[in-house]
Amino acid sequence: MHRFSVARQWLDVMVHNFSVMDDLFAQGGLSLERLRTFCLIVEHGGFTRAARGDAAKQPLYSRQLKELESFFGTELVRRSGKSFALNDEGRRLYELARSYFGALSDFKNACSNRSIHIHLGAGDSIIQWHILPKLADIRNALPNTVLKLLNLPTEQIVDRVASGDLDLGVVRQTAVKGDLKSHVLGKLEFALFAPIRYANNNWESTLRSCPLVLLEGSGEFRKELEKAALKEQFQPRIEVECASFPAVATAMKSAGLAGILPLAAADELGTRSFVRQEASWLQKLGRQMTLIASRRTLTLRPDLEMIAKELVGLLRA
Repeated sequence: MHRFSVARQWLDVMVHNFSVMDDLFAQGGLSLERLRTFCLIVEHGGFTRAARGDAAKQPLYSRQLKELESFFGTELVRRSGKSFALNDEGRRLYELARSYFGALSDFKNACSNRSIHIHLGAGDSIIQWHILPKLADIRNALPNTVLKLLNLPTEQIVDRVASGDLDLGVVRQTAVKGDLKSHVLGKLEFALFAPIRYANNNWESTLRSCPLVLLEGSGEFRKELEKAALKEQFQPRIEVECASFPAVATAMKSAGLAGILPLAAADELGTRSFVRQEASWLQKLGRQMTLIASRRTLTLRPDLEMIAKELVGLLRA
């Protein structure tokens, strides 16, 4: 009786799937080629760039997009002169199509025993001080994987993972939004690093006397430093600003400056040249880091989910 019930359930699922396919393809207008064209138009920001100067392709791409819109019964983009932007329906279709093409690529590579290509976005300091030092372990755990590391800002990583442009990303937990799956990697903490000649100083004395290099902008680091300086009544000597933490570390080593960096930078700076100084206000800058992926993409690409789990275990270690 149990076997009959299972067989009946399987048959019901198969009948449903065939019904869905019949419904999809009963009307013309949907094809892999049209979906590919749609993705090209979105990724290049319009017909002209997608056609790459081929005048014959532009009307073809325009017609294929209109056929998709006719098939789904809705507009997929907002057009205004030469400007081009996805609407909500177009964004949803793009995410579905990107995940689907990624799954097909994984399947093709698995069938031909080719490497799976994974695009992972992270900030420069995460790549330099957390991922690259563990690259040998990652390669051993994922021997049939080509890992492409992209240095990107947090907001861009989140958006591109959600859309399917990016397979995985590493961002702070507070930046995760929408239907993204996240795995906590650990807390990123910061300290003041000063040249070794300031080893006997506390952080206040160091910031009073030693020139400082900081991450550029008016973000959390600058605000917390200004609060601490106001409380202790001193003016920090900021002489250099850089766009990334690895650039801050390079400037510190080159010119003998003090700087605020993630604890992971200690190995690069070296204990013979720099000393770490604790400051209570720096604890406020700590943030949980997570590996993120699109739930939809993981559902379609089981190989990617396996790779994500391996990376979480390795990057937590």
